Amino acid sequence: VQQADKVEIIYCPGGLYYCPDGNTCCLLPSGQYGCCPYPSAMCCSDKIH
Repeated sequence: VQQADKVEIIYCPGGLYYCPDGNTCCLLPSGQYGCCPYPSAMCCSDKIH
């Protein structure tokens, strides 16, 4: 039996949301966080794109 690789996560500000390691947490208009699939990305100021 093989073990699955453990996926590392990063916690977004506030600690309620998280993303896979290597992603960037970006604040959405809803106040929740989404995951941008690029490390150290610049989140868009409109919180959509």
